[in-house]
Amino acid sequence: MKTILLKSIIGIALFVMPIITMSQTVVTGDAADGMVYDATVGTTNNPYTSDVGDASGAGINGIKVGSSDLGGGLTLINGILVFQLPERPVGQVVTAGELALDFAYKRDWVSGSFDLYGLPYSSSAALAADMHYDGAFLADQSGNTGLQDAFWTAPAGAAGYTVPGAVTSDASSLIADYLNAQYDAGAVAGDYVFLRLSPDETYQDNGNFVLVSSGDATEDAIKPKLTITYGEPVSTVESIVTGDAADGM
Repeated sequence: MKTILLKSIIGIALFVMPIITMSQTVVTGDAADGMVYDATVGTTNNPYTSDVGDASGAGINGIKVGSSDLGGGLTLINGILVFQLPERPVGQVVTAGELALDFAYKRDWVSGSFDLYGLPYSSSAALAADMHYDGAFLADQSGNTGLQDAFWTAPAGAAGYTVPGAVTSDASSLIADYLNAQYDAGAVAGDYVFLRLSPDETYQDNGNFVLVSSGDATEDAIKPKLTITYGEPVSTVESIVTGDAADGM
């Protein structure tokens, strides 16, 4: 007779149950946004009023990005978008971030692309000359965080004034990481974060720029929007199942 011995087994099961509470806040761009020139030229946050207009034909207040200045001279310009931070809920983190901009128009022979960066937060909304950058996309540009290479790319060979329209970021997790880093560094509700739109090549021709609707725009629908999603870190619930007395040989 053969005897078969069955080993007694105690089963331990781990069940992972996500417990997620999410909230979403849409922050409209602040009117303190504006243009930053090469540091040798200076800065301004005065809006540029378009004499061409958006798709509806009305002039808008916007930010030039590319090669120009308020007087149309040859100066390389970055657009700095300013957003006032809301409170990060206790026990939560930023889980997603999305930037939406309205490109009012593109002038003449603008080429290349425009990159998106996140700059260190401040308790002041004031712009500074050292916010300026003109060059290839970098993940870390002297402490400024590269968020999206080629946020918007100009169509090749399209001369004259065109209206690119609405553009939305494609860097949700990187924007979330950037915002969390600002909160973790001490930013609180009421402080400001700065998102920079800068050309990734040097424009040689006078007046080649795009116009981005700013926080000074008269129509709320076309102002810059930063959508921030907050959520709790995923937690786990453990359940231990002990072997039944019916086990045996």
